[in-house]
Amino acid sequence: MLSLKVLISRTLITCLFFSCPVFANTYLEQNGILIVEAESEPAAGDWSQQNSISGYAGSGYLVWTGANSFAQSTAGRGAITYRFRIQEAGNYELRWRSRITRGNNSTEHNDSWVRFPSGRNVSGQQPLNGWTKVFMNRLGQWAWQSATVDHVGKPVRQYFSAGDHTFQISGRSNGHAIDRISLFKYDDVSFNENRFNSLGQSPTTSGNSQPSSDPEPNPEPEPEPEPEPEPEPEPTNDAPTTVTAPVVSVDGALLQWAEVEAIAINVHQGTGEWLESLPGNATQWEAGGPGTYYLVATGEGSWETWGRSETVTVESIGSQGSESGQSPLRLTSQVYSSSAIEIFWTGNESAIVSYEVRRDDELLTITDARSYFDEGLTAGTQYRYSILELDAAGNEVANEEISVTTLGDGADSNVSTAPELVLTASVYSQSALELFWNEIALDAANPYQYQVYSGGELLEVSEGRSLFIEGLTADSVYDFYILAVSDDGSTVVSNSIQVRTFAPDSQ
Repeated sequence: MLSLKVLISRTLITCLFFSCPVFANTYLEQNGILIVEAESEPAAGDWSQQNSISGYAGSGYLVWTGANSFAQSTAGRGAITYRFRIQEAGNYELRWRSRITRGNNSTEHNDSWVRFPSGRNVSGQQPLNGWTKVFMNRLGQWAWQSATVDHVGKPVRQYFSAGDHTFQISGRSNGHAIDRISLFKYDDVSFNENRFNSLGQSPTTSGNSQPSSDPEPNPEPEPEPEPEPEPEPEPTNDAPTTVTAPVVSVDGALLQWAEVEAIAINVHQGTGEWLESLPGNATQWEAGGPGTYYLVATGEGSWETWGRSETVTVESIGSQGSESGQSPLRLTSQVYSSSAIEIFWTGNESAIVSYEVRRDDELLTITDARSYFDEGLTAGTQYRYSILELDAAGNEVANEEISVTTLGDGADSNVSTAPELVLTASVYSQSALELFWNEIALDAANPYQYQVYSGGELLEVSEGRSLFIEGLTADSVYDFYILAVSDDGSTVVSNSIQVRTFAPDSQ
């Protein structure tokens, strides 16, 4: 028998060499319902506790203010851990009350990552594999809406045995806010937004209760004395079968394969980045540009049973982009001053090795970078830049142009330029884009309104830091700048940018 002294020593050694987490709160599930205020645990990383948007419960909400972390390999930034105790073992569904806090697009700034280290997949439900994207799509409101798998919208469900468990959230999309997080036994509890809004946070408890390794067994007859008892089954029904991997062929930009039995077909770049989720019966997908790609056919089991195709290569698809008509370069620009401009482009992967940069037909450089900074320019002058994209054999893949005008001389003495008031843009389609601006340079004690100008004309006045613009013309260049006006009349002007909408589909 171990002495108390030896037992204590071994416990200390275990906590020194392994993680022995200490949780201030262990939230207690009652009657099949668990509710946690997101801000009840300290904000970590770039999560920020705020209360400026009304309608929240508790003392506020958490909003992700860090960079976007779309790839699963980047999940876990600012991870916050919540400990909870399950009294009624069973299948639970996650729903959180969240909100889009920036922009006017229901598919942007609308998701975060979640992970259940001790949860188990449920037969017939979407299997989870580590960090899982959970999204919503309602604008201008707090909504109990949580789903996973893009373009499908599967509920987020896991089995939990009786005992203590944890779940974690981490930042994915900048501007996504989470107010409350709930787990409920969906077979026994009918979800109702009004009811879940009115429920208080689950009580906390102390101590430690390890989760059962198996679901609660049904009563059985007394076992025979000799044989070992049969292990209890998983909460799932039958063992999952392996999903057949698609065999992919390439025809130009088109990836094709025979239909396989799958819940969904996920398209990835060769680097592993997820691109799109297709229906399980899909048999083709068109690449937006040259590069390497592979498919993952997902089923009901864990990721080990899914079918991953071989990686295939899409070569050059022509100088005018893919058949969908989208520009492969998507040139944008930023004007920093009366003498400095920077040009940016997205480019393609794999086959591309260099870019020729020209200003008014004069060759400036040959580079493998995705931007070019140009200085020593003349104030108030328009320049035409062209980017020629070349593959490894020296063949032209794309050639695009953009016109940019430097800031003029003789700016109003009451107007100051601040490099920190940076204007950027994201193009969403042939007719829609969104502007974003950073107000770090401005005096926080002095409220500002933001006048958005396009083509020299006032487009909108906003108190926010982004503006969604739609109804634009396909394959057209628009110029924008922001004028910040304070209550005392002082003004600050941002950089000027030019943005091109996507090209129309070819006929």
